Amino acid sequence: MMDAGEWSLEKALAAPERATRLCVATGELQLFRRHAGRFIGLRELEVFALGLRKIPEEVFGLADLERLDVSDNNLRRIPSAVGRLTQLRELNIAANRITALPDELCDLAVLENLDACDNDLSALPERLGSLASLRRLALSGNRLASIPESVGDAGLLDTLYLNQNALERLPQTLTRLTNLKELQLGYNRLRAFPAGLARLARLEWLTLHGNQLEPSAVAELRRALPGCIVRA
Repeated sequence: MMDAGEWSLEKALAAPERATRLCVATGELQLFRRHAGRFIGLRELEVFALGLRKIPEEVFGLADLERLDVSDNNLRRIPSAVGRLTQLRELNIAANRITALPDELCDLAVLENLDACDNDLSALPERLGSLASLRRLALSGNRLASIPESVGDAGLLDTLYLNQNALERLPQTLTRLTNLKELQLGYNRLRAFPAGLARLARLEWLTLHGNQLEPSAVAELRRALPGCIVRA
């Protein structure tokens, strides 16, 4: 999170063409919208905790944006225009009321960090795994009953949060994520995990508590992953 004083809208407007970071505060949204086109070099934008029901359309004209934080609002959807932010590396949409993600999100080729925790997601785009640069995917606190098979194609993933959902099974392709270091699966409806999960040799932290797993299966996994802390 930025220092709101250092990256205030007031300071940015003093030299908008040189502004690279901006935090929009309560009461400044309309002023930001009027001048958004002047921030031609903006790289980071925070528009969080403002009670937004939709992302201002001007945001999607910020072609050089690398980091966008619209968390803790009242958003119900992310528009397909998000696909225009082709330089985006970090997207924080946590703590909203979002029910679905647009397929165009999967076109963000350099996206490394996607935080969609604490929303109302019940499904994910089938092409999710095409986010080839993704390293951190946080989906805790949603209503997900399944994960797309394509997740196994996101080979750079090292952190995956799926806890506090409604997952009954995990795709076998999950075992292809050999760079995973942290996997959180707690508080779902899992009765088993994919065969070959022990192949995730780089795993350092695994949470399984709050599921319906057989204790013997958990014990076997602990033996197979001696370098991993397993919470169950």
